[in-house]
Amino acid sequence: MIKLYEVNSTIPNYANTGVSVSVSWIYEHREQPLEIDYAEVIQDYEEARAITRAEKALRDPDDPLAGSSMHDDPAGVAEIAINELFTLEEAQALWQYLKEAHGLESAIKEANLPFPQEVMPSSFIPAGGDYDYIDLPEQEASPLPGRVYGLLDRSPALNRLEAMRTVANIRKALQAGMRPGMSGEELLDIYLKSTEEKPEEED
Repeated sequence: MIKLYEVNSTIPNYANTGVSVSVSWIYEHREQPLEIDYAEVIQDYEEARAITRAEKALRDPDDPLAGSSMHDDPAGVAEIAINELFTLEEAQALWQYLKEAHGLESAIKEANLPFPQEVMPSSFIPAGGDYDYIDLPEQEASPLPGRVYGLLDRSPALNRLEAMRTVANIRKALQAGMRPGMSGEELLDIYLKSTEEKPEEED
């Protein structure tokens, strides 16, 4: 069976939060497609192809949403997940480029093949909240033809930001007079005082 690889990088002190976040790199639009037998790297691939063929045969040509679900084309979706991976040579070239051109620490990991039929491609994960996408810096200088971009897991930074806000609110409450043993009404009053915006001082 062919071996394919994942490449992940670490971005330190993301958004000045003091914590590191991870980036999973995705390969898209290769000039030369992977020369692989998908049946070897996707579990129950022929079954998935049969589902895809049946869905296409039964599809209503007037339905604008027909074929829009990943369940309508499980084979095609699984193929996308495979195509996002890197050969060893591609992974090593990307690792070196990220290190030398951008100072990013990265790791190459062999993908756990075969993938299950229901695999979710990284490129299908919606942006927003914990996740976002970033382009490979200076794409035109990359040693890999095509497009490489990253899935950014921002959850450590978002959690740190929430903790920073909580600490700031506690500090404000303490400055406003919060102390142990206060009643609910007293704590509410302290909270309201701590969240009041102070008027700007005139020059």
